[in-house]
Amino acid sequence: MKTTIPPRGLAARLVLAVALAHGVLALGAGRAQEGDLAPNAPASATPRWGGHLAVAVPRSAYSLDPLWAYDAASRMVSAQIHEGLFEYDARGAIVACLATGLPRIAVERGPNGVAPHHVAEVSVRGGVRFHDGTQFAARDAAAALSRLITAPDVPSRGLFRLFMAARATAPQTLVIDLARVSTPEEVAGLLARTEAAVPQVEEVKRFGKGYGKTTAVGTGPFALLSWEKGKAIVLRRNASYWRLATASGAAGEETVASDHRGHLPYLDRLSFAVLESAEQRVQALAAGEVRLLEHLEHGQHRLLAGVPGVAVEWGAGTSVVLLYFNVAAPPFADRETRVAMAQLLDRPKIARELFAGHAAAAVAVTPRGSTLTEAAFPFAPGAATSSLARHAMESGAAPLAVELLTNELSPFPEVAREIAEMWRRAGLQVVVTALNKKALLKRLYYSRSPAKATAAATPGTGVPAPAFAVALEDWDDFRGDTGLAVNLFELFHSQSKHNKTGLADAELDANLEKLAADAEPPAAARQLLAATEGAAMATAAIVPIAFPEVAWAYDRQLQRVWRRPGGGAPIFRDAWLENNK
Repeated sequence: MKTTIPPRGLAARLVLAVALAHGVLALGAGRAQEGDLAPNAPASATPRWGGHLAVAVPRSAYSLDPLWAYDAASRMVSAQIHEGLFEYDARGAIVACLATGLPRIAVERGPNGVAPHHVAEVSVRGGVRFHDGTQFAARDAAAALSRLITAPDVPSRGLFRLFMAARATAPQTLVIDLARVSTPEEVAGLLARTEAAVPQVEEVKRFGKGYGKTTAVGTGPFALLSWEKGKAIVLRRNASYWRLATASGAAGEETVASDHRGHLPYLDRLSFAVLESAEQRVQALAAGEVRLLEHLEHGQHRLLAGVPGVAVEWGAGTSVVLLYFNVAAPPFADRETRVAMAQLLDRPKIARELFAGHAAAAVAVTPRGSTLTEAAFPFAPGAATSSLARHAMESGAAPLAVELLTNELSPFPEVAREIAEMWRRAGLQVVVTALNKKALLKRLYYSRSPAKATAAATPGTGVPAPAFAVALEDWDDFRGDTGLAVNLFELFHSQSKHNKTGLADAELDANLEKLAADAEPPAAARQLLAATEGAAMATAAIVPIAFPEVAWAYDRQLQRVWRRPGGGAPIFRDAWLENNK
């Protein structure tokens, strides 16, 4: 039987919020609905076995290692190969996967007077094999967690501070030493994260940090067949996959389909073709060369309008468009100036008109989990214009003249031009400069430090990278469940490598560090999180602009593809093709 974990407590409520925000990648016409696995496939439809599903991706995967699968292609491919002890199902509930049920929380007394501490005991599933034929056991799960706990440079490692160590006490028993008292639901929620997926331990030992670059061995429905860097990754059906299929095609463990093959997945091959041009990807789908485009760039959905057999879906995104001010240098070292600039922006208008209704005005730096219900500095052009005029009069400065940097990819230039126009109406002089991603990040990350600016100089010229004053770029919480505290730390802490603004606020840093330490009782932690988010947004160093939705397009012959709320990647183990010949 499948074990469904009822959400309880703070951690479970956060997980539930993520699930509701993400919903399901339901393949039908219009907008994806949470809880609807495939509206274009009737419940009585009989799945077809076999076939090859080709998916178009904009760039090659960086790593298939669950610890480092942070780009879209890596996440998508790794999620078909690796599984964890728990997972999110298509409805957004946390369910047991390689585990057999909820963890058991107990107190373990150490030897020789060692203080007792809490542990989580997890029973793991028997009869499961890795793609290389070796048996899955608790030692593999212990090795995966130990690697996650001890790796110093894993970006999301801070989320796992609850876990002190992991060990196998029996072939099917995993014990996790906990840093504090916890609940079965909180432990299961962490183990459902994609970073906690379990690779084959001997393969990881063999390749070390190179694991995931040329090889990947898991227990998932598909196994790596070939990987031609920059061109394509091909996966084959895992003929020894442990999940059986019900007659209706839904994942199950007890009811076997009448087909002699019985076990999921239905597809024989799953490939990910690298097509760097958005136009190439759209043309390939229209021509039937690929069956799914996971992420359409802004405006690309219009090119597919009216194409026979192709549908486009919209759903909640994981990114937010942000305006970054360089607070380390004039003119935006002055907070009142930053506040006035924010108040000149009609964010609802930007979201409504420039995203064709597929965005919401942003109030926070992440599209989910925020404690805020309204923008820190709402649209108030009259007050903002007066504030800027008063500041100019008091300082004797000329009207502001700024360069607004942005990404050259749509919709950033369009949004930047609208922001510039709103500022010009208040008498500001604004020039918009659109750069490619690499050049933009060089300006953002290195220009505040003279040493780094010189290091980032154009080779052979010795000319430092010019400073930036204000920039428009997105921030992507692409895993969808990273957590508000982690996003705040990354964007606002003075020592974070992702701090683009140069903000250095000692009190804010201290509170961000408290949140990262995860040592506060739940009620105190919630209060601290709300206060810290409010303080961060009050700096006006970063101004949220919009929460864009994401679009994907697919061949209507493709059935039952869904997205895990916790991981964000589409899952193909239940997918099948009506015309699979």
